[in-house]
Amino acid sequence: MGDQPLEIKSGSTRVTIYPTWDRKYSKSADTGSRTLKTERPQYTVSYYLGTQRKLRKFSSLKKAKTEARSIANQLASGDASAIEIKGNDRTAYVEAARTLRKLDPTMSLDVAIRRFVGAEQSMLDLGANIEDAVRDYAKRNQSITSQKSIPEIVDEFIDIKRKAGKSARYLKDLNRLKKFAETFRLKPNDLTVTMLQEFIDTLGHPRTQKNYHRLICSVIKFAVKRKYANHEALDVTQSVELPQIKPTPTEIYSPTELRELFESSKPELIPWLVIQSLCGLRMAEFIQLEWRSVDLKRKLVTVLAGDAKTGSRRVTPLCDAGVELLIPFKKTSGKVAYYAQENKFTSSLTKLVNERRLRMGQAADFRWKKNALRHSYCSYRLAILKDVAKVAYEAGNSPAMIHKHYHELVFPEDANDWFNIKPNRNPPTKKMPKTA
Repeated sequence: MGDQPLEIKSGSTRVTIYPTWDRKYSKSADTGSRTLKTERPQYTVSYYLGTQRKLRKFSSLKKAKTEARSIANQLASGDASAIEIKGNDRTAYVEAARTLRKLDPTMSLDVAIRRFVGAEQSMLDLGANIEDAVRDYAKRNQSITSQKSIPEIVDEFIDIKRKAGKSARYLKDLNRLKKFAETFRLKPNDLTVTMLQEFIDTLGHPRTQKNYHRLICSVIKFAVKRKYANHEALDVTQSVELPQIKPTPTEIYSPTELRELFESSKPELIPWLVIQSLCGLRMAEFIQLEWRSVDLKRKLVTVLAGDAKTGSRRVTPLCDAGVELLIPFKKTSGKVAYYAQENKFTSSLTKLVNERRLRMGQAADFRWKKNALRHSYCSYRLAILKDVAKVAYEAGNSPAMIHKHYHELVFPEDANDWFNIKPNRNPPTKKMPKTA
């Protein structure tokens, strides 16, 4: 090397090695003078950290060059903090920093250490460690093939049901899931019981909460089946506490009340009264019903699969009284329903009944009983047939529900009066108004 300094480069960074001498002196006790005792070659590595000059001395040129190259590389990479660390600690630091840069170039080593220590402490409190947590997470999520969010899954779920030809009523019900999707823009497995419980609790009426929870369970089951989520997501949805729904009495009309409804009705409401009271169709099914599905000769009313709540086609018998009442209104095509909204039927008929009562000097105290025409049909039909399974088929319901709500609710003689209804006036013969 001689007497000239040597520069070690890394990019634009330079570290200089100066040849010097390591001299040691002895001091006289009498005179205080110093005498050169030993003299050996020495190599000084010079570099800057910021504005501060640093010097390191080595006994051999080889050691000086090795250290100079290491310092130059660390300064060039911006990892100056490792330069001041000594021995094995320095080697460990450099290796840790290199590994972290491969994982996340933006994260500093001190942040990574704090995260590790915090996570490890949390796991130790549970009697485990980070490696245990990683293995468990990998095991639970190995079946997930696509990281889709809840909004994406809801859209796909509804689209598949639409393409499968599900009823308009069912699809309308599914569209309520949009609120769930807008609230939780995350992956199914990130949903917690607390988050879902708070959402369900805001939905108001207990029945609404239960119905909405049923829809959420359906879409999460779909996500698990498609491997967008694991079974823990389903466990979360099924862990929600739902309110108790107090049982309400099944309200029906008497044959006398049915006669009053017919005698008070306007002509355009008669087909609705007939189909609901004497065939038991749900209001949503009736609104979709077309005249081509009403066969007066064979005395049958057909509910198409796309219009039925259950998604299955069914055929319901029509009694002689019903046929007689429908004859003046029968058409070859078009909708049977005069209105497209249930409330227009019920509010109109309620008003007509109370107006008639006032004309007869009675109190205008008639109130509409929700779903009572269908409830009445099921009750009276069961009293006649005494066959739960058959009534369940005709009503599009389960035998268990028919038995629970309608078994022995009315007397057979009242049932005969119901299905032989003959209003105390001739059936309206005037031409039906145009459908609203």
